[in-house]
Parts: sequence; C-alpha cells; structure tokens
Amino acid sequence: MSETPARLVSIYIARDIYEASIIKATLAEAQIECFIGYEMGPAYPLGPIEVRVPESRAEEARELIEEFQRAAPLLEEEPDYD
Repeated sequence: MSETPARLVSIYIARDIYEASIIKATLAEAQIECFIGYEMGPAYPLGPIEVRVPESRAEEARELIEEFQRAAPLLEEEPDYD
C-alpha cells in the first residue's frame, strides 16, 4: 500500500524566482521539503511565486523565514546606482 502524499500549504509569496530560491535553500538547510510555484507550473515564472511546504512543517517553516528575514532582509527597493 502506498503512502498518502503530504498536504502542501502555502507559507510565503516570493516576489520573484530569486527570492523563492533563497527561501527554498533556507528551508532545505533545516531539512524542510519545499516546493516553489514554477516547479508545479510554467517553465519561466514571472511575478510572484508561491512557496509551499508539507502542512506538518508549515509553522516551523514560517518561523525560519521570519528569522532569516530579520538577519538578512531582502531588498525592499531597487538599488540606487547613481
């Protein structure tokens, strides 16, 4: 008999593929399986990307993301190169 797959829940909406990849790497370090929107959809994602984890790890994942953002906030605005 096969195992029932874990229910995935959305825990974060990344601005783009780069932010989603950073979040995924952060969760992977904590051994939390993570799926980002483009892995389940279009090959070339544009715009916001949903980050999902198994429901049983959702709270832990949210806490890790909050810790990461406090320690190394992602750019809120475009850098000024002038």
